[in-house]
Amino acid sequence: MMIKLLASLWQAHRRIYWPAWLATVVLVALNYLLFALASDPSLRHFGFSSLTNALLQIGIVFIVAITLGFLGYADNFLAKAQSRAFGLYRMLGMTHWQLGGLMSLDRFSFLATAGLVGVCTGTIFTRLAGQVLLRLIDGTAIHLAFWSARGTASTAVVLALGLVGLIVVNLWRLQQVSPQALFTTGQLEKAPAAKTPWLSGSLGLLCLGLAYWQAISVKPSMAALVQFMGATLLVVIGTYLVFMAGSILILRQLQKWPRCYYESPRGMIAISGLLTRMRANGAGLATICLLCSAVMVLLFGSLSLYVGRSRIQRLWNPAAIQVVTPLKQRTQVHQTVVQLADQQGVAVRRVADYSITVPQYGKITGAKFSTQLGGAASNTATLILISRQTYQRLTHHPVQLAANQALVYSPGQAVPSKLKVGEATYHLHRLAHFKWGIDPTHSIFPPIYLVVNQLPAQLPQLRVQAFDYQRTLPTTKKLAFEQSVTAALPMADNSYLSMRQTIKTFLNGLTGGTIFVGFLISLAMLVTTAIVIYFKQLTEGMADRRRFVTMQAVGLTPLETAAAIRTQVLAVFLLPVGGALLNLAVAFPGIRKILKLFSMYDGWLELKIAVGVAVLLLVIYLSVYAVTTRLYQRVVASGQSTAGDVVR
Repeated sequence: MMIKLLASLWQAHRRIYWPAWLATVVLVALNYLLFALASDPSLRHFGFSSLTNALLQIGIVFIVAITLGFLGYADNFLAKAQSRAFGLYRMLGMTHWQLGGLMSLDRFSFLATAGLVGVCTGTIFTRLAGQVLLRLIDGTAIHLAFWSARGTASTAVVLALGLVGLIVVNLWRLQQVSPQALFTTGQLEKAPAAKTPWLSGSLGLLCLGLAYWQAISVKPSMAALVQFMGATLLVVIGTYLVFMAGSILILRQLQKWPRCYYESPRGMIAISGLLTRMRANGAGLATICLLCSAVMVLLFGSLSLYVGRSRIQRLWNPAAIQVVTPLKQRTQVHQTVVQLADQQGVAVRRVADYSITVPQYGKITGAKFSTQLGGAASNTATLILISRQTYQRLTHHPVQLAANQALVYSPGQAVPSKLKVGEATYHLHRLAHFKWGIDPTHSIFPPIYLVVNQLPAQLPQLRVQAFDYQRTLPTTKKLAFEQSVTAALPMADNSYLSMRQTIKTFLNGLTGGTIFVGFLISLAMLVTTAIVIYFKQLTEGMADRRRFVTMQAVGLTPLETAAAIRTQVLAVFLLPVGGALLNLAVAFPGIRKILKLFSMYDGWLELKIAVGVAVLLLVIYLSVYAVTTRLYQRVVASGQSTAGDVVR
């Protein structure tokens, strides 16, 4: 008996079941894939594997959260669709516990079949995903198991948690609702004519304005991440309030404009229809907007880091080995590196040997560089001075400077033409390129190099020695040699060591793991977005069946009715992607400044990546909209014959 009822439910609501089931299969496959990769021992035998594993763990947290959130959203939609059938069963004599058993069996069969197919799908693609990850992080060969027992068990735990949550919520619903209410819940309800939401609408606009101002005004400092996270929270709050209340507030004001509303039947229909749709779909549209925004920001940030990793490597390590120590350790460093190279058969040579001042962390305010202004969190730059003679020796380019003149190399931020440092004031001439303009500490603050006639006597100095060895060595031998140098060199205060291959391996693991996890999270959010759009199109189609009847009954032709409704639907579903594009455009300056903390200074590259990501999302979004619109048209068309009967 229960099996027959279950089959009838699936058949009656197949337009909801199958898309939600397919989306669940994809999310389950992503869960299994990440769990399998994170637990596979073969991914722990290459450089910085702990970093890659940490990124996979972060991805697991996000994917699990998206999966559980999606299950809750889909179940809520499905419960509303099933309410009439459950109400009918209750009227025919089924008890609450029998209904609960039917509902529990329904949810169990849904998740069990989706879980089984999802795990099988994830098993098929796990090895491919592992090879892609290996290629992104430039790792050594790995041998992934065909099937992961731990991945399967972890995925089953996630689905079990989701199932328990769904059963508890639905049992509570069944206990709280009467049979008559169950029978009528599935019917479309007319939205109440609420008062104009002045407070919430204005608060939403204020939250968005404040968030946009914070994103634009953020500075590349330690406080930037906190400020940007605060702006993100305000965007979430503001987006929901604007879509749910601010849009209604604006439409209500348009209703008071006679030329826009009363003098044009098309304007009256459009505004009234949009008002009804936004009142019913504001929260769902805000969710779509935020999901699209998250996808674009995530892809933009991860792609920027991955594409720009070679630039970061060149900026951090123009030579294979860089050692920065106090002046007295110069000879010891050179002897140690040469001795280790001879022992391991590595041909090494010193390519640079020069003095710099100890890096000063501070902030440029007006035309003055101030150190430790307001604490370390407000610092935005690292100031380093070298002498004119050193610059000429390193670049083989003769320069002449007056006592109050200096050359400046600042790849990460704008510098005024006149700058006061300590008691000296310099008139600056910009350098477009300086190979040795590095920050030896690899801090998050962009370096500013000043080339002056004489280094200030009051500033302590450091000695920079740079070494190169043959690039044809195997990666494992490079890492072994660099690790032996790291272990042998005594690192005292104001001593810094940077190794090219070690840095390259670290950056490849960081950026490759980030783009891999970011892509999987973006895929999960895109699947969720597509289903939300699908359900919204289905809801709109069911509501517009009645609107077709009403609008044709008052004299509009079928073509005029269809044009008016489709224009409204198009406007409603373009609002989320328009809001997402606006969010990315406003967030772009803030994200750029945060990327500067990772030594990403190429603005044109980041702009091209942002535009590419925006175009890609727009194409995907419009494609999903076009596909789901066919469902909308079929649902609406099923009510047109009824509309014709009413008109006649």
